[in-house]
Amino acid sequence: MTAKYIGCVAFLLHSIRIDTTAEGKQATDFFPLCESWQAAGRLAVQTYTKPPLPPDLTDILNINMMIVSKDWQDTFTSQDETNSWEAFKNKNEAALKGGNWQSMWLMLKQAHQDTAATDTPWMTANAKLLEQRSPTLDRELVKQLDDEAFQIYMQTQADLTIAGKAAGEAIKEKALEARCNGAFPLKAGTAECTDISGTATTKASKCSVGGAGKGGKSIAGDIVCLCSTDTNDVCVADNENSKNRMGDGNLKADILAEFLKACQKETFISDPARAAESAITAFAARLGAGKARQAAGQVYIGKKHSTDCADSRPACVEYTAFFTNNAKGIGDITWVKNLLTAAQYYKVIEERKKGF
Repeated sequence: MTAKYIGCVAFLLHSIRIDTTAEGKQATDFFPLCESWQAAGRLAVQTYTKPPLPPDLTDILNINMMIVSKDWQDTFTSQDETNSWEAFKNKNEAALKGGNWQSMWLMLKQAHQDTAATDTPWMTANAKLLEQRSPTLDRELVKQLDDEAFQIYMQTQADLTIAGKAAGEAIKEKALEARCNGAFPLKAGTAECTDISGTATTKASKCSVGGAGKGGKSIAGDIVCLCSTDTNDVCVADNENSKNRMGDGNLKADILAEFLKACQKETFISDPARAAESAITAFAARLGAGKARQAAGQVYIGKKHSTDCADSRPACVEYTAFFTNNAKGIGDITWVKNLLTAAQYYKVIEERKKGF
């Protein structure tokens, strides 16, 4: 799928959302939150896996082993564990003069094994190529190629840390903080948000009251607060999943899980970072689209049809706290910031993978 095609699809989706605003359809606000939720989930499982030794480097190591001195070749004849770098170093420390082959030792042993006889799998696979090589093959040139390729490869073998943590842990933390935070915190020891339990949780306890700041803390919270009304038919059909979401002014148990069932199950962009950025773009297009400001800095998604977004009647989320008092707007919305950070961490991982 080309970038131009993806851009056109994203534009059309955003246009459809904008065009339906006047009809008051909360789905136009709900689905960008769903897209953000799915993108966060995909980012949360990304990690950095050290790549195996590539075939090209194996070839270089093996050719180098074939043209070095016989004494150096014989060093790797024994394939058992006693033929270790430490043993070799202790025996030849004076001659080494500070040289260190520890990181290459096992690969050099393998290179000797690959080239020890003419009928090894590697020698058989490369027989025609080896027949054509020059008998005066420049040892220094091959050694230089060997050293350079190995150093590049070893850069991919170093542990990758981001923000003081292993790359996978760092990206998972930010992605899950985008999903679960504030009034819907991450459930201890899991990758799930703490959902509503019992029958006596008021909407006001979980959603913003007059710009008090609960809105924007997490995607989970914004979904619940946008979609929970006493009519149950704002983001989804009244009888969808055959459950009511509110009763007697209170949020029903497992309300988040019920709304998530109505979300699309996958993002349409394969790259997790781009999927996150596309979702945030769609979300940004909805800010202020359904409700006019009534005071400086007031910003909503959805329709505010009561005194605030915490009542059982309205269907909205207020982001005023992120657009007043010198705040930076959408970039300061907590879950947006966390999701973009996770996307940036993913790009760091991908950049490392390009190292070889």
